[in-house]
Amino acid sequence: MELHHHDSVGPETTLATTVEYADTFLKRAIGLIGTTELPASYALVFPFSAPRGRTIHTVGVRTAIDVIWVVEDEVTTVRTLRPWWGIARGRADTIIECPAGAAAAVTPGDRVTVVD
Repeated sequence: MELHHHDSVGPETTLATTVEYADTFLKRAIGLIGTTELPASYALVFPFSAPRGRTIHTVGVRTAIDVIWVVEDEVTTVRTLRPWWGIARGRADTIIECPAGAAAAVTPGDRVTVVD
């Protein structure tokens, strides 16, 4: 499974080749808590049934992360959160967490998709 990014002017690129889903209550609650580092090509995807405002924090996460909020494959918000104290909110039906810097080229309006 891979996570792909494409914008309106450039070619499609691969953001992650190792993709995991936080698709249960427990997996969503734990997320990346306790994580000290992430592989360069890793992403944790949080799928939800409908778009709405969603908050992500890094309490207990010991590494900086990039967070991408997506509605129907279109990026709405991108933020880099610092370890332990980061918090941000965006509208999404899918949230993607990856290593800090992995989403540096991703901007609102871009498309991000998971490919099996």
